[in-house]
Amino acid sequence: MAHVGDRSLAMRGAMFQDGQCVAHCESVMVAIDRTTRRSARLSDEARAVLEPYRMHGVPASERR
Repeated sequence: MAHVGDRSLAMRGAMFQDGQCVAHCESVMVAIDRTTRRSARLSDEARAVLEPYRMHGVPASERR
């Protein structure tokens, strides 16, 4: 996971062939309140669960 924000999280992936990166992507997922169908804040508990999976060492210029 590249980033955990207040209302979203970003995940990065890469595809390798013969040890060389041949494709990469980033996906942003937004938390949605099912009742209002608007973005919702991630709870502190959810952020704590996700934190161990966050990539460390991502340059500040690439964080959102």
